[in-house]
Amino acid sequence: MVRNAEVGERKTREVLSTAGITVEEIISTTPTLENTFVSILRELAGEMKTPAFPIRRDIKVSRDDIAIGARNLNKRFGDFQAVKNINLEIKYGEIYGLLGANGAGKRPQ
Repeated sequence: MVRNAEVGERKTREVLSTAGITVEEIISTTPTLENTFVSILRELAGEMKTPAFPIRRDIKVSRDDIAIGARNLNKRFGDFQAVKNINLEIKYGEIYGLLGANGAGKRPQ
């Protein structure tokens, strides 16, 4: 969340470009209630320190290496099969997210 979307986009592109990450698109939108709440909490507690991006690793990886993977993943809740034979490969540098309602089983077991 930034006060000036154009300045925020420019800085974001600079940081990611320096890290060798190509940005195809940045979409600006109005902050949500949750965004605003987190911003207020940060002001009350002082700005939180975050590590420099990207975090250095002692190992060398290529963009073809798999950072997170699953083969034939299944998840059942009683008789209900929520996930059926999912294969997942997230490579280093990729961003992913799991979408679903609260209580839908996104949390690892």
